[in-house]
Amino acid sequence: MDRFVDRLTGGIDAMVENITSQVEREVSQFERHMHGDSPQPGPSRSARVLRIQVESQHGDEFSANIPVSLAAHLDKLIPPHGRAALESAGFTLETLQLLIEANPAPGPLIDAEDQHGNEVHIALK
Repeated sequence: MDRFVDRLTGGIDAMVENITSQVEREVSQFERHMHGDSPQPGPSRSARVLRIQVESQHGDEFSANIPVSLAAHLDKLIPPHGRAALESAGFTLETLQLLIEANPAPGPLIDAEDQHGNEVHIALK
Protein backbone atom coordinates (compact mmCIF):
# COMPACT_ATOMS: atom_id res chain seq x y z
CA MET A 1 0.00 0.00 0.00
CA ASP A 2 2.85 2.39 0.81
CA ARG A 3 4.32 1.83 -2.68
CA PHE A 4 0.95 2.67 -4.24
CA VAL A 5 0.68 5.91 -2.25
CA ASP A 6 4.28 6.81 -3.18
CA ARG A 7 3.55 6.20 -6.86
CA LEU A 8 0.34 8.20 -6.70
CA THR A 9 1.84 11.19 -4.90
CA GLY A 10 5.00 11.01 -7.04
CA GLY A 11 2.85 11.35 -10.16
CA ILE A 12 0.99 14.28 -8.67
CA ASP A 13 4.26 15.94 -7.61
CA ALA A 14 5.64 15.63 -11.15
CA MET A 15 2.44 17.07 -12.61
CA VAL A 16 2.51 20.02 -10.17
CA GLU A 17 6.17 20.69 -11.04
CA ASN A 18 5.34 20.65 -14.75
CA ILE A 19 2.42 23.06 -14.31
CA THR A 20 4.52 25.33 -12.09
CA SER A 21 7.34 25.52 -14.62
CA GLN A 22 4.88 26.28 -17.45
CA VAL A 23 3.28 29.07 -15.44
CA GLU A 24 6.71 30.51 -14.57
CA ARG A 25 7.72 30.50 -18.26
CA GLU A 26 4.49 32.23 -19.29
CA VAL A 27 4.82 34.85 -16.55
CA SER A 28 8.41 35.48 -17.58
CA GLN A 29 7.38 35.91 -21.25
CA PHE A 30 4.55 38.21 -20.22
CA GLU A 31 6.89 40.36 -18.15
CA ARG A 32 9.39 40.61 -21.02
CA HIS A 33 6.54 41.58 -23.35
CA MET A 34 5.28 44.25 -20.94
CA HIS A 35 8.78 45.74 -20.73
CA GLY A 36 9.29 45.62 -24.51
CA ASP A 37 12.07 43.02 -24.32
CA SER A 38 10.26 40.27 -26.24
CA PRO A 39 11.03 39.44 -29.86
CA GLN A 40 8.56 40.33 -32.57
CA PRO A 41 5.82 37.68 -32.60
CA GLY A 42 5.96 35.24 -35.50
CA PRO A 43 3.73 32.33 -36.40
CA SER A 44 5.00 30.32 -33.44
CA ARG A 45 3.47 32.90 -31.05
CA SER A 46 0.51 34.45 -32.82
CA ALA A 47 -0.53 31.93 -35.46
CA ARG A 48 -1.29 28.51 -34.06
CA VAL A 49 -2.71 26.57 -37.00
CA LEU A 50 -1.75 26.11 -40.63
CA ARG A 51 -4.98 25.70 -42.62
CA ILE A 52 -4.60 23.94 -45.97
CA GLN A 53 -7.36 23.37 -48.54
CA VAL A 54 -6.52 21.96 -51.96
CA GLU A 55 -8.64 20.72 -54.84
CA SER A 56 -7.03 19.61 -58.10
CA GLN A 57 -8.51 19.30 -61.57
CA HIS A 58 -8.17 15.53 -61.24
CA GLY A 59 -10.48 15.41 -58.25
CA ASP A 60 -7.76 15.16 -55.61
CA GLU A 61 -8.91 17.01 -52.49
CA PHE A 62 -7.14 17.66 -49.24
CA SER A 63 -8.04 19.73 -46.22
CA ALA A 64 -6.08 19.98 -42.95
CA ASN A 65 -5.54 22.05 -39.83
CA ILE A 66 -1.96 21.48 -38.68
CA PRO A 67 -0.36 23.11 -35.63
CA VAL A 68 2.33 25.56 -36.76
CA SER A 69 4.69 24.04 -34.22
CA LEU A 70 4.67 20.82 -36.27
CA ALA A 71 5.46 22.48 -39.62
CA ALA A 72 8.90 20.86 -39.73
CA HIS A 73 7.13 17.49 -39.85
CA LEU A 74 4.72 18.15 -42.72
CA ASP A 75 6.18 15.19 -44.62
CA LYS A 76 4.90 12.91 -41.84
CA LEU A 77 1.60 14.69 -41.26
CA ILE A 78 0.27 15.11 -44.78
CA PRO A 79 -0.81 11.79 -46.32
CA PRO A 80 0.09 10.78 -49.89
CA HIS A 81 -3.29 11.88 -51.32
CA GLY A 82 -2.77 15.30 -49.71
CA ARG A 83 0.68 15.60 -51.26
CA ALA A 84 -0.76 14.53 -54.62
CA ALA A 85 -3.43 17.23 -54.40
CA LEU A 86 -0.82 19.87 -53.48
CA GLU A 87 1.50 18.78 -56.27
CA SER A 88 -1.34 18.77 -58.82
CA ALA A 89 -1.96 22.37 -57.86
CA GLY A 90 1.76 23.21 -58.19
CA PHE A 91 2.81 23.19 -54.53
CA THR A 92 5.17 20.98 -52.55
CA LEU A 93 5.73 20.37 -48.86
CA GLU A 94 8.94 22.35 -49.18
CA THR A 95 6.92 25.31 -50.45
CA LEU A 96 4.70 25.17 -47.37
CA GLN A 97 7.70 24.92 -45.06
CA LEU A 98 9.34 27.93 -46.72
CA LEU A 99 6.14 29.93 -46.28
CA ILE A 100 6.03 29.16 -42.57
CA GLU A 101 9.75 29.81 -42.06
CA ALA A 102 9.22 33.31 -43.48
CA ASN A 103 7.19 34.13 -40.32
CA PRO A 104 4.20 35.71 -42.08
CA ALA A 105 1.43 37.35 -40.10
CA PRO A 106 -1.70 35.31 -39.39
CA GLY A 107 -4.29 35.36 -42.13
CA PRO A 108 -4.58 34.15 -45.72
CA LEU A 109 -1.23 33.31 -47.33
CA ILE A 110 -2.32 31.88 -50.66
CA ASP A 111 -5.68 31.86 -52.42
CA ALA A 112 -5.10 30.62 -55.94
CA GLU A 113 -7.06 28.99 -58.75
CA ASP A 114 -5.75 28.31 -62.23
CA GLN A 115 -7.59 27.86 -65.54
CA HIS A 116 -7.59 24.07 -65.09
CA GLY A 117 -9.56 24.18 -61.84
CA ASN A 118 -6.68 23.61 -59.42
CA GLU A 119 -7.38 25.51 -56.18
CA VAL A 120 -5.10 26.15 -53.23
CA HIS A 121 -6.06 28.00 -50.06
CA ILE A 122 -3.44 28.29 -47.31
CA ALA A 123 -3.82 30.40 -44.19
CA LEU A 124 -2.33 30.84 -40.74
CA LYS A 125 -4.92 31.10 -37.98
